[in-house]
Amino acid sequence: GDNGSGDNDSHFMYLAACDDAGTIRFMTTDDQPSGSQTSTILHHDTNGVAVVPTCAFRPKPDSCRNVKSLGLELASGGTDCKIHFWDLSKPKKPISSFTVDNKAMEEDTNSKPQVCNPPMVYSLTWSPTGKSLAAGFGDGSIGIFSIENRNLVQTGLLSENVHSSSVASVVYPSFSTSSAERVLCSAGSDGSILFWDLGSCVTWNDDWGYNVESKDSKDTIMELFANMQCSEGGTKAPSNLADANRSQHDSLGQPQVLFQIPHGQKINWITQATSATNQADNNTIFVADTSAEITSYTIPL
Repeated sequence: GDNGSGDNDSHFMYLAACDDAGTIRFMTTDDQPSGSQTSTILHHDTNGVAVVPTCAFRPKPDSCRNVKSLGLELASGGTDCKIHFWDLSKPKKPISSFTVDNKAMEEDTNSKPQVCNPPMVYSLTWSPTGKSLAAGFGDGSIGIFSIENRNLVQTGLLSENVHSSSVASVVYPSFSTSSAERVLCSAGSDGSILFWDLGSCVTWNDDWGYNVESKDSKDTIMELFANMQCSEGGTKAPSNLADANRSQHDSLGQPQVLFQIPHGQKINWITQATSATNQADNNTIFVADTSAEITSYTIPL
């Protein structure tokens, strides 16, 4: 599930919970003393066959937080290999849908996932500005999407050096403002955590009707990469991968693994530390696995 606060009216709280019956329950709560609660059912799968493991509210950029015409939007993903994009003011059906077909993408990119599981959608996350949506699939690959004219459009597929089993969780760690759209963290059921430079998968658009300033985060990404390779503590990427990444980084901006953390145990969820006042505090990743413990990894920035 996912939750968020009201952008148009600060005393509303929103919650979305997905289930095994193919539905998402969207709830609105007024936190005032005399507040009330409303609930709406979204049907990801009208046949009730698909399980819906993930859903995520689309964040709004700061410049649009007080624009009342911009309603709440949500993405949902299911074991039917579909991603739905919802305008929650019109909950009867999604405004856009995308059926994952990694085979077609592989033919275009001459790349192949490492396993043959179907690309069921297990995890979704929006970039901090809501410009990009990342989806973790059951075949170990990761899809990157943008919203163009209210339609879901796949802009890239991470299918090389990917997880050897399903992608349990994805998150944009937001290490810095300039890298917020380009750095993605993925965690797999294979027990590994990968940090990606999305490169050419990142697209800039003005779907919300505001001007987007494209920021070159190359220097930030390279600084992050260098710090990880030089760090005495923590986990380094294998030297051969490090050399390959360093030599390829300036090529065509292709997405690539910056570094990896061999967590070991099967991972269920990852999230980042957040700070309302200091962006520099956002360098810790929390990992929930099949044990009773939560593990934290601090990235040396």
